[in-house]
Amino acid sequence: RPVARIARPAPLRKRTEVTSVKRIQHLESPMPALLRRSIAAAGAILLLVPALSWAATEDERLGAFFEEVFQRNLKDSPLLQSQLGMKGPDYGKWDDFSDAEAIRRSQLVADDLRRLRAEFDVAKLSEQSRVSYSIFEYLQERSLRNFPWRFHNYRFTTMQNPVTQLATFMQNVHRVDEVSDAEAYVSRLVGVEKVSGQFIEVVDLAAARGIVPTSFAFDPVLKDARSVLTGAPFDDSGKD
Repeated sequence: RPVARIARPAPLRKRTEVTSVKRIQHLESPMPALLRRSIAAAGAILLLVPALSWAATEDERLGAFFEEVFQRNLKDSPLLQSQLGMKGPDYGKWDDFSDAEAIRRSQLVADDLRRLRAEFDVAKLSEQSRVSYSIFEYLQERSLRNFPWRFHNYRFTTMQNPVTQLATFMQNVHRVDEVSDAEAYVSRLVGVEKVSGQFIEVVDLAAARGIVPTSFAFDPVLKDARSVLTGAPFDDSGKD
């Protein structure tokens, strides 16, 4: 019986095996998506499609399509690459959390859904692949339905602070094993200002629509955010 596993960032191989495809959605809240993306991201799912040894079956074509979508989303997300242990030219970069990028990705979701329905004949799929088709289709539809309401998720809560989640990512995900990793680390530190500006942009867009977090969330979020700037190299308090 096929067992779900996280897809490896490698080309689809033509032999009898299970090909795992991870569907990555964007933006319920920008930073929660950062930490959930490789595990879930209201948006991560493993779709099981058997890759057959003989070519051009509908199952194999569907599996190649899922792989294409996964690889594209992986390329667009330096953070997911890091979470999967990949170190490449994007290791010193952040994702783009701007609303313009969210709009672009939503259009990709719409394009994926259109291609799914236009390019594949469900009647020719195996039972297992039909399940994968239906799950993928449902997730795309849900993403598109939810997108107009993307500003209705609180951008920060007592449990989700975009400032501290940046620091958590650098501590827990960005590995430094050699000089180039340290240089990428510094590059990401330099990029924090731009990423923070994108968070602020989205918060302001939500606030302009009258959507702001609950009042009791402000004090703990501010306290935690200030703690990030306490101690060396920011001051001589001796705290860390």
